[in-house]
Formats: sequence, C-alpha cells, structure tokens
Amino acid sequence: MEMFRDFFSDASEDEATMIEEIVEGISNQLLAMKQVDFSNIVGINIHMERLSPLLSMESGNEVRMIGLWGMGGIGKTTIAKCLFDWFSRGFPARCFLENVSKIHRTHGFSYLTTRFLSTTLGLSEKKMNFPGAELGPHELKARLENRKVFLVLDNADDMKQMHALAQDSSWFGPGSRIIITTRDKGLLSSYGVRTIYEVKCLDTDDSLQIFNRIAFEGGLPPPSDCYNQLSVRASRLAQGLPPAIEAYSLFFRRLRSSEEWEDAF
Repeated sequence: MEMFRDFFSDASEDEATMIEEIVEGISNQLLAMKQVDFSNIVGINIHMERLSPLLSMESGNEVRMIGLWGMGGIGKTTIAKCLFDWFSRGFPARCFLENVSKIHRTHGFSYLTTRFLSTTLGLSEKKMNFPGAELGPHELKARLENRKVFLVLDNADDMKQMHALAQDSSWFGPGSRIIITTRDKGLLSSYGVRTIYEVKCLDTDDSLQIFNRIAFEGGLPPPSDCYNQLSVRASRLAQGLPPAIEAYSLFFRRLRSSEEWEDAF
C-alpha cells in the first residue's frame, strides 16, 4: 500500500483521487497475477527443469539476468510466459513486457518506458501522465531500485531498448530477476548477460506429438499404423519449428485418405 501512496503523493490533487488511484493500482496487480494453464504445452517441463536452477530463486539478495536465445517462432516467448506465471507471484513488482521491439518501433521510447513502469508497479498508463513526470534513466532507477522485481523483456533487438528499460542491475532491488528473450545472442553478450539459455528446435517425439494433436480430429492418435508412419514423415518436414509443425498439421488434416497423404510428399 505504501508503494502506491509514495508514487502518487505529489501527483494526486486530493486524498480521494489518491485513494482511487491506489485501488486501481492494486486491481491491476491482481489482474497481472491471473494464472495461465501451461500444462498442455508439449516439452515445457524440460525447459522449466533446466531454467529453474539458472534463476536460483533461493539467492535472495542477488539480481540475476537470464537470456533466452533462439530463432523466431521457436518458443522463447511461451517459455518466458511460463516462467513468469510460475515464479513472479512472490515478487511485489512484476512486468511481462511482450514484444519490446514492436512497442519501441511503433510508439517510441517515451511510450515504452511509461508502459514498462506502469505495468511493473501495477498502475494504469493514464495515471503515469502527470505533469513533470520524466521517465528517464534516473527516474526509472529511483522508482525501482528498492523494489524486488520479476521482469521479462520479450523480443528485444536493440541495445537502446535495454539501456532504456534495464540499464544496469543496480536499477532493481535485491532478489530481482530479469529475463530477456531475443534472436540476437550478441545483444545479450554486449549487454553483459552471463547466463544464456538456448531454445532449440523440438525433438522428433515432441514434434510428432504436436503434429498428431492438430492433424487428427479431436487430437486422437493416428487411426492406423499406416497413418502413424505417415505422421512421422510429415512431422519431420517442419524440422522441429513449432509454427511449421502447425502449418503442416493443418495441411495434412484436410487430406481425406492415406493415399492423398502419400501423394503430398
């Protein structure tokens, strides 16, 4: 409660307005805590098993940064969302900023930083636009350096974005966790991220499982051994890339016979 009162003490015109803003901030925080069901995501458990030790949640005073690196469509955002859902609840401030690159290029840095801070503190953006608010590096650090934050910066592709949102680990309070997803491993290295987790293509078994879920009505197993063998061949066409698996699955789902499947190869 004190967090919201401090933030708006100079901005509110009167006590009633400040109370309204505090209530709205709490509501936004509760909305951000809404749980998402990831239980049906193929292959997610192995990522969680590998990433949990890297997050080292038991290290209470250390600010840790982790990079999720891989090609587009490989599943970085999905993994980051799962991490956010599983671990962010113990943090008084949290933010999943999806597609940083798009926000930056569409709306610019001013909107990006406002969106970042308002989401992290659970405040509406309109409440951030009070006179005299300059959300530069010093302002952001002042608002965040004493807060334990769980932050995901999704699809970052420019060092300027990193400097605008998380210039240094000292910006955040002890125990904070910052996750960055990107296609550019060099960006993470240049930024000083020491822990980089490569998200690779799905293996044969996971690819086949996803393919069968989509290609056959109701997600049922292949109706015959013939279809099973054809499914293995078809799923391998996507080379483990989730969007490609979905595209091939939908294509083969339209075919009416195993002969048509065979002809499609």
